[in-house]
Amino acid sequence: MACRPVTTLFLMFFFLFTSSSASRILPSNSQKVSLGLYYESLCPYSANFIVNYLAQLFETDLISVVDLKLVPWGNAKLRGNDTFDCQHGPSECLLNTVEACAIHAWPELLELQYAAETNSLEPPHEYVPWVVVNGEPLYEDYENFVSYICKAYKGTAVLEGCSSVSLHTIQKGKTNPIHPDCFETGMLALTARITSAITSWMQQMNMVASLFLSIY
Repeated sequence: MACRPVTTLFLMFFFLFTSSSASRILPSNSQKVSLGLYYESLCPYSANFIVNYLAQLFETDLISVVDLKLVPWGNAKLRGNDTFDCQHGPSECLLNTVEACAIHAWPELLELQYAAETNSLEPPHEYVPWVVVNGEPLYEDYENFVSYICKAYKGTAVLEGCSSVSLHTIQKGKTNPIHPDCFETGMLALTARITSAITSWMQQMNMVASLFLSIY
């Protein structure tokens, strides 16, 4: 489990490359569906959704009609003076910022932008991962996001990714929770172990970098 946040980061680089490639073959008469994912890097449920569910976009042609937006902020809190605390500690703040840089390829104060976007959500997010399709939150049904995309798509192209999906009737609003999420309060023991592992890995990388610099 400790490697999942790192896996998430590398998968995001793949997402960005694939998305830019797919956009070049988007049919001119189609309309993209917006898909927003509001998450935090050390939430195991966010990582699980990205690795095991969001990847479906790239296994078919769905990415060609989706405008994917990743917002790494989650349950972090602004402290003032452009500083902030993250739910799972400093390591998560660092990883969120690294992922923000990967998304925008520009390092200056990106997390503050994501703070504003997350805090302006209507209705407000209650936990992460928080998945939004065309401005509508999916609540606990976020793992079924492909069905929502297919229903929202208004283009004329026949999508392979939608033909294999059973589009059941979608009820708007909240459903009963069927799995745990990273809520704004509380901290899971599993997340604490992930944080500890990431911190240890970062310390080892710093030692390697210092050794390299001393040699050269």
